[in-house]
Amino acid sequence: MNNKLLLSTIAITALLSSCGDKDYFDEERYNQMIEDAFPIKGVSKDQTWATSRVVSASVSTSKLSCDAYTMNIYDKNPMSEGSKLLSTTTVEGGATVNFNLPYAAGNYVFVTMDGQNGREINGYFKVSDNNTVTIGTTTRAATTEQCNTTITREYETTATFWFQSLGQNVTTNVTFAHLGNVKVVEGDTWQGKDWLDIVDQKTGVFREYNNNLYEYRDKMGSTVEYTTGEETPIALSLNFGATQNKYKIGYFYYKDGEDPNEAKRYVLLDKYTPADYITIDGQTFTDGMKLASLGQQWGVPLTAKITGSKVSLVYFDQNGNASYNFPKGIHIAFFICKTWNDNNDNVDPYNVWNSTDKVICSPYLKEDKTKLHTCAVTYGYGGQTVLGFEDGSDWDMNDLLFFVSGNISNKPEDIKKPVAEPEKYTFCFEDNFPEPGDYDFNDVVARVSMQKFPCAAGSEKQRDTIEVTIDLTAVGATKQIASALRLVGVNAGMVEGKYKLEDSFHPNPNNELKDIIPWNEKKGKKFLTQREGTDIYIPLFNDAHYAINGGTYEYQRYFYNTLKDTNHDRAKYTDPKRNVYRIIFKDNKEAFNNFSAANLDLFIIEGYNGSWYEVHTYPYKNAKVIHNYPENNVVYPWALMIPGNFKYPYEFVQIGSYLNGVKKGAYQTDGHSFAEWALDPSHNTATDWYNYPMSGLVWEK
Repeated sequence: MNNKLLLSTIAITALLSSCGDKDYFDEERYNQMIEDAFPIKGVSKDQTWATSRVVSASVSTSKLSCDAYTMNIYDKNPMSEGSKLLSTTTVEGGATVNFNLPYAAGNYVFVTMDGQNGREINGYFKVSDNNTVTIGTTTRAATTEQCNTTITREYETTATFWFQSLGQNVTTNVTFAHLGNVKVVEGDTWQGKDWLDIVDQKTGVFREYNNNLYEYRDKMGSTVEYTTGEETPIALSLNFGATQNKYKIGYFYYKDGEDPNEAKRYVLLDKYTPADYITIDGQTFTDGMKLASLGQQWGVPLTAKITGSKVSLVYFDQNGNASYNFPKGIHIAFFICKTWNDNNDNVDPYNVWNSTDKVICSPYLKEDKTKLHTCAVTYGYGGQTVLGFEDGSDWDMNDLLFFVSGNISNKPEDIKKPVAEPEKYTFCFEDNFPEPGDYDFNDVVARVSMQKFPCAAGSEKQRDTIEVTIDLTAVGATKQIASALRLVGVNAGMVEGKYKLEDSFHPNPNNELKDIIPWNEKKGKKFLTQREGTDIYIPLFNDAHYAINGGTYEYQRYFYNTLKDTNHDRAKYTDPKRNVYRIIFKDNKEAFNNFSAANLDLFIIEGYNGSWYEVHTYPYKNAKVIHNYPENNVVYPWALMIPGNFKYPYEFVQIGSYLNGVKKGAYQTDGHSFAEWALDPSHNTATDWYNYPMSGLVWEK
């Protein structure tokens, strides 16, 4: 802006005209001047002004290809409101991928692994203190995996049932087997609020004490019988449940043409309750019904992390060999077995509830008003298959809720798809460098999102592509400002060099503007996009006003989208101007995976004292991409990169201040203020400050 603060003329002039001669520049005096002008006192020299961190995710998988698995990393469950996509890549036998995680998001990321046959990973993973996260998955195996699970005891029971469809009593033998050494490992981790879509007490399809089987019969598979499409492991990941009962739960399987009534029933979990297999924030809990009151006064908090257990089903071949893999074409169904009493291990054949109506041994498959009584239902949620059990008489079907993984058919159609958008960052600039600014950070405002479109290296049909969307949102300046985007760590040899340039970014309309971004006369007046051996850059515009107003040169430069008083003679409103740039990588999966939002060095170029100065975000404050200019050795910022659709301050309103113990400015909320964040270089305080604007002090259109 033009209302620059009064400076030490001698110090600044010496800085600009004789920057190579230290005798003419008093650096200490200059630094003190910048510190005095900044609205917050006591900022540490270690402050980096970072709102996000770069996390490196390592993936360990096997036998994967471009068409098999795509890994998506989110800041939270993609089914949750406001979830943001952080990164996408294909996984080929193992990969490392970098992504930006806002400090305010916490220490967990939500990962999905999408394969040809459904989602293989679906849950939270913890980010360590050294900014790494390890992602593991059980993938579809190509060969049979042997296991040491054995049958510890088996016995037959005989029972006579009235089978309605036959209109007669039927006597049948049912064989049960108790499994030993069942493979149970730690399962997925979820946040409590992620479950509200399906267990909410008002609208959830698995809400407590409601006959969900009857009300949602059109959304649920009312009987459960999955069929294996290929050789595959089958695992049940217990993630939720609301019961205190201690019955048995198990499964049975048969091939096409076999009689389901002759199938042996394998007791998988003996005397279960959710509390036996789920932890809350890493701690065991005794009251399984607390999950039924999720988010309520006596229930599990919505902010809690719920970690379940994953149990693998066992297949026995004709020779009795045990394996965690099921052959193709196997039908798998489930049952709940009510024992004679909680302390008796004997099976009560009259209280075996099956998940499929093909089996005679199921006295509760009888007609009443629901015509659907069964012990289990299946439901599609967020690309995952949910298996819900009922062990009582209220038919809420939420006594145990599993996610089912494996190459199976007969899965329900997904009710709701993930809708998470890519994480967006708002770049906010002061245009006064090397002078202090007025710290409204609205001289140039651009919203930037990046999305990756991956494929396996060497694919003939497509390449790894990064799509960068830039919305020029506001220009609160009165001088010519140019802008460019540097791709940090990417040189011309890594990419095809095809990107989009709009006519509105013409460098010199009617010869009224200066060529801030130089042209290459030898190549037909093309923008010079790379110095020898350096990162490539993409010119965005040569004049911010010309770019945002649709291509009109202004002698009187207006304030676009920054003035609160829209009747002001300098105020202008216009819709943001969008451009999309596509960067195609040349068979360089490592460079593609390592590229994150932190590699987007969006900067402006502005003039002062006859020279051009680049204004970068703090990590790149001394990057000389297009022009040479003096080093910036102060700790204070002229640019910020802020997650989301940041509501930037109105003209003349400071982003935040802290003087004489009083907080002011556009972001001054106690516990969530810009000042508290600025004073903590460890990034542990008020990390979500940008989500707490003061109404009336920020642009909200």
